[in-house]
Amino acid sequence: MAPVPLALSLVAALAIATPAHAGTREEKLSALAGLTQPTAASAASWRDAWKDRRSWADFGFDWSSDGCSSSPDEPLGFDFRLACRRHDFGYRNYQAVHEFRANKERIDQALYFDLQQVCAQYSFFRRPSCEALALMYYHAVRRFGAPRVSDDEVRDVRNRPRPNDDAREDDIPDEDLPDVNLRPNSLPIDDVLNAALNFF
Repeated sequence: MAPVPLALSLVAALAIATPAHAGTREEKLSALAGLTQPTAASAASWRDAWKDRRSWADFGFDWSSDGCSSSPDEPLGFDFRLACRRHDFGYRNYQAVHEFRANKERIDQALYFDLQQVCAQYSFFRRPSCEALALMYYHAVRRFGAPRVSDDEVRDVRNRPRPNDDAREDDIPDEDLPDVNLRPNSLPIDDVLNAALNFF
């Protein structure tokens, strides 16, 4: 890597390593972007932030996670827990600021990056199995990963003023409603395997 890009990536990593007061939406989005990139520096910054969540309280981030949803957190003994937590962090926080669609692809790529880093720690003989599972998880989130839409968000859209005051709730066109994935925000193992089989 050339010295200038290396220096810039180190500066970016240091910039997000020390949180400041999140006074604006732009500051929150900048911090969020720094913690969700498919790079080693971003992954390390997120791990540090996750260990010291209290110092990031001004940003109001959602640190909750359900791990790898309904898929195993440790398939065949490979520990995907932290990678899935960072993926949940990206999904939940970009959804909260209504920027999910624009960032979903990168968040999914960050998951794949993190899973590849996990696999790199295993022996030559175990690594191919881990990498195959990492690819399956990646394709599953690309296909099935979707934000959760809260009841309040649906209610807000339904209660928007309409040109025709007589319009009933049932008359609201589908394009005015947020995209609601009727599947739960989870990756059942059958869906993961089917997605992988369809991919190959």
